[in-house]
Amino acid sequence: MLVLKSFSKFLSIILAFSLIFSTFGPAYADASTAEPLEDEEFEQLEELLFAIENIPDEVIDSGDDLIIMNWIKDNVENATLKSNFEIAINKYQNKEEITTYGAVGCAGALLAALGSNLFAPLKITKIKSAIKAAGGATKFVKKAKSLYDSYRKAGYKKTLAFNKAIDGAAGKASTEVKDAIKDFFGITGLLAACGLDT
Repeated sequence: MLVLKSFSKFLSIILAFSLIFSTFGPAYADASTAEPLEDEEFEQLEELLFAIENIPDEVIDSGDDLIIMNWIKDNVENATLKSNFEIAINKYQNKEEITTYGAVGCAGALLAALGSNLFAPLKITKIKSAIKAAGGATKFVKKAKSLYDSYRKAGYKKTLAFNKAIDGAAGKASTEVKDAIKDFFGITGLLAACGLDT
């Protein structure tokens, strides 16, 4: 369990940066002029969710950080995602600290997210279930993107737009499952603390 917990902490930072900074891009001054998320960014999200949807139970249950990280790296084709996992694996093997950049609030929010055991097998299983219930990663991401763009055009801040989009895309999944998806992405609190919630 200690190995899985350290993996959770390490991979959470990589995924937080990977998803937040590459997926949600720069903050905009006015929500009414905000551009929708780029298709390429949602393609990365879709690929990552597809990998999670298909990660074998025995890989999750192994509790071996390197097995899990290598499995994800080997099962994504996007160069950015693959590179992020290669960097993560290198840093993990060398026991290097991952440094954050930005305001103290952002670093604090990331550290708080790290302690929440985001990669616990139960949460991964719930996320896999929600993705499958929504018709798979592709359908889930397309619906989430469409909803997110609509909410942003309507003037919602990124956090609220994202949360509402996840709720809509997850459909009839339980609140617990929807919350597991939101927790996995570390959106709540991270966007605001990192100055991206506009």
